[in-house]
Amino acid sequence: MNTDLLLDVLVPAYNRTEGLQVILNAYALAPGNVRLILSDDSTTDAVEQLVSQHPVRDKVVYRRNTPSLGAIPNWNSLMELAEAPYLVVMHHDDVPNEVNFFELLVQELKIGDVDALLLDIWLPGIFPNRLRRHSTRFLRSLVVQHCPGYLLIRNLLGPPSVFVLRSNLAIPFDPAIPWMVDVTWYVRILEMKSLQIRLVAKPSLRSYLFKDSISGLLEDSPMQRRQKESRHLLNAGYKSYFLGMNAGSSLGHRFAWFLEQLIWPVLRAIQLVVLNLQSRRG
Repeated sequence: MNTDLLLDVLVPAYNRTEGLQVILNAYALAPGNVRLILSDDSTTDAVEQLVSQHPVRDKVVYRRNTPSLGAIPNWNSLMELAEAPYLVVMHHDDVPNEVNFFELLVQELKIGDVDALLLDIWLPGIFPNRLRRHSTRFLRSLVVQHCPGYLLIRNLLGPPSVFVLRSNLAIPFDPAIPWMVDVTWYVRILEMKSLQIRLVAKPSLRSYLFKDSISGLLEDSPMQRRQKESRHLLNAGYKSYFLGMNAGSSLGHRFAWFLEQLIWPVLRAIQLVVLNLQSRRG
C-alpha cells in the first residue's frame, strides 16, 4: 500500500469514452497522492484503446473485466480495491468542471477533519449554453444534516460522483435496486452516525445522461421502479417511513405521499427559477 495516498478515484467504465477523456485529462494534472483506478466492463475495446494511448496511461491502474461484471457489481469491485483514506466513485458521465479539479479536491480534503465532501454538480439549464446546479445548496444541506431518508423520495444530491467519502465508511451498493441504488447508499451511510460533511462549491462536476446508463436502460417508469424497489427493501427488513410512502403501505403513507406530491412541484418550480438565475456558462 502506498502510504502517501490520500484519494482513490474509482472509475467504472462501459463503452463510452467521451467523459473518460475529460477525466483522464484532469487526472494528468493531479497531485501524486491521488490514484485513479479504472475498471473496464465494456463490450468493445474503445476504453482500453483510449487509456493505452493517453499520456497518463502509466499512472492509471487499469483493469479489464472478462467476462463483464455488470454495472453495480463493477462499482463494488472497485471499492474493494481502494486503499487511500478517501474514495470517490466517479462515473464516466460525470466529469470535472475545472482543469485543476483534483488539486482543488486534495486542498479541500486537507482542510480540517472531514468525513465526506459533497460536491456541486451542474446540468444543462433552460438558457442556451448555460448550466444549472442539480439542486440548491440549502436543500442539499437540509436533507444531509436533518432528513437523509427524504432522499428515498427525491434525490437532491445527484450521482455518487459528488460524494467524496472516507474509505472506512464506504459500504457496498445494492444490485437488487438499480433505480434507487445511489439514494439507498447515501441514506445507509448518512444514518450510520453523525458525520462531518462539508458542501463544496469548487471543485465541481458536470453531468449528462447516456441512453446506456442504468437510468436509461430501465424499462419501467420512475414511479413504478420506485414502488417495486421500495417494497423489496421493506420486505428485506429495511424500515423507513419514506419507503412506506413510496410503496403506499398504508392509508397514512398514501396521504403523506399525496401531500408531498402537491407541495413538491411548487418547491421544485421555485428551486428551478433560483438555479437557472444562478446558472453559469457551460
